[in-house]
Amino acid sequence: MLKAICSIILSLFLVSTNAQKSKNKPKIRVSIWEFYDVRTFPKENIFINPLETLNGKDDDKNGFIDDVYGIGFDYQEQPTLHEYTPTYDTVGKVLLRYFHGTAVASVVLRNNPDVELVGVGFLKYVDRPYEPKWLENIKKRLLGNPETDVALLDKLFRTSVAYFKKYNVKVVNISWSAHTDFFKKFLDDLGIYSNENFEKMKKWMQLFHNSLYKVFKENPDIFFVIAAGNENRDIDECFAVPAIIDLPNTITVGGLDKTGRQKANFSNYGKNVKVFATAIYNQLQISPTHVLPDAEGTSFAAPVVTAYVACQLAKGKNFKQIKNELIAQKYIISK
Repeated sequence: MLKAICSIILSLFLVSTNAQKSKNKPKIRVSIWEFYDVRTFPKENIFINPLETLNGKDDDKNGFIDDVYGIGFDYQEQPTLHEYTPTYDTVGKVLLRYFHGTAVASVVLRNNPDVELVGVGFLKYVDRPYEPKWLENIKKRLLGNPETDVALLDKLFRTSVAYFKKYNVKVVNISWSAHTDFFKKFLDDLGIYSNENFEKMKKWMQLFHNSLYKVFKENPDIFFVIAAGNENRDIDECFAVPAIIDLPNTITVGGLDKTGRQKANFSNYGKNVKVFATAIYNQLQISPTHVLPDAEGTSFAAPVVTAYVACQLAKGKNFKQIKNELIAQKYIISK
């Protein structure tokens, strides 16, 4: 009896000790390169800049005002520096703010609760792609001078990556892309399709690719995990960016179907899609009070791999080892 009691006490002690060690263990910092709702996740999984407060000032003199949770940009418009706690999360006609980024972040934490998310938003997923003011703005930009437009994007990319480096981000999840098929449809929907305008879009795409390629290549100490896209197309044929970029510190992720044994029918593919991961989910948290009943897409496959990379980094492996392991496994199943 005494032996059994001692055994139980020892087991409880070991569990408590291991939990404390896990709690005190430094977390691998990961960035979901888009906005998400920080209220959805445990505080221990959210980067908080201890030197900054929401007071309209740059308290820590790092060049950013109110970057408590990180920085961000509203796709070439005005910088949005601290909007990680949306003011509404209604359903119905109004889409939840940051629902996409929050769902992506949920997948990371589902597969690896031992990471810390650093906010560096690039795209704002709100119900706005066809708002009149936004449309006029983007038409002027994209159909104007492609060099000028992508130069602005390049600045935002480099600002983001500098922030990653400053706060020791090791893995960046990219669940967004651009491709020629999208721009053709976009021009059609706007009623302004012409060969001349489409050629401008293709030039813009090449410049966009060149910018991201250089940014990734110049920052080999960060690993970029990229979603392949959902058009069921060869990424080379539709020139999907950044999915077609292949560097030692990048990997492009396709989506698996419900069986987890083959490519999902929506997933893009190609020679650079070197790993596939779970891409169909239910009950993904998208706000403190809402879940997505059903969700699918390579946007949710990439964060499975992002979580895996962070886990392997915590074990002391390097990028080359991890990428080789991913390619060898080919299929990564979500928890």
